[in-house]
Amino acid sequence: MATRALPPNLRKMPVERLMSYETICLDVTTPLYRVAGYAMQMRARRILAVEKRELVGIVTGLDVIRVMT
Repeated sequence: MATRALPPNLRKMPVERLMSYETICLDVTTPLYRVAGYAMQMRARRILAVEKRELVGIVTGLDVIRVMT
């Protein structure tokens, strides 16, 4: 697994300023257009992808845009 180091200016910021409290938890079978709609409606930056009640991935808004274009 590759890791990315945060730039020094971001490492000094409180996590509350960088992270979004709005999180959506959706089943992996949810159609992409619904995922995008829910994320926009809730202004969520992260979508937790679950299968059989277990976390299998985290999707970002940029991930959704990449797939849709």
